[in-house]
Amino acid sequence: MESKIELKPCPFCGEENDFVITFSKSILPMYKDGTYYTVRINCRNCWSGHHGLDSYSETAAYKSAVERWNRRAQ
Repeated sequence: MESKIELKPCPFCGEENDFVITFSKSILPMYKDGTYYTVRINCRNCWSGHHGLDSYSETAAYKSAVERWNRRAQ
């Protein structure tokens, strides 16, 4: 997988460095290549979290989760 992308602080409590990033891989033979990735980012301080878009690529799933975590309301 590519190098890590910088995560912004938690949008709810402001925690800057203590996150849990969970990768899961499912084998679904009825779909495309049969492998499906999910990534979730959670703050260890307040346990808020964001789930990336599920993808057939581990890198794409990770980037999606980071983009959603880093998104802030204007």
